[in-house]
Amino acid sequence: MEAVVQAAIARWVEAFGRMDVEALSGLYTADALFWGSTPTLHRGPDGVKAYFAGLPPMDGAAVYFDDVHFTAAGPDVINVAMTANFSLPGQPTFPMRMTHTLVRDAGEWRIGVHHASRKE
Repeated sequence: MEAVVQAAIARWVEAFGRMDVEALSGLYTADALFWGSTPTLHRGPDGVKAYFAGLPPMDGAAVYFDDVHFTAAGPDVINVAMTANFSLPGQPTFPMRMTHTLVRDAGEWRIGVHHASRKE
């Protein structure tokens, strides 16, 4: 289970680092629920694309995850809670609480639920 979680995180970090909206959206299930840093609930890969495409330019953005915890909710579902530490050149790191529900979808692990909120 840990290998699945670490691989999912690595894919997300890599796609975010390139701000590759197509790659990011491909990490989510067709019926994904996505709460990002804005008040709008986005749904599915098209919603994920719309969210990331609507963010201001973030040249040089990066993220790393720590304080990662996970538990199986069934044979094909893993709940993950972690801290996502976002950074932009010349600015302080911005920590967010993040949860993902990973779902085995046609043999691939994808994100079925994504939630992010500010970590004070």
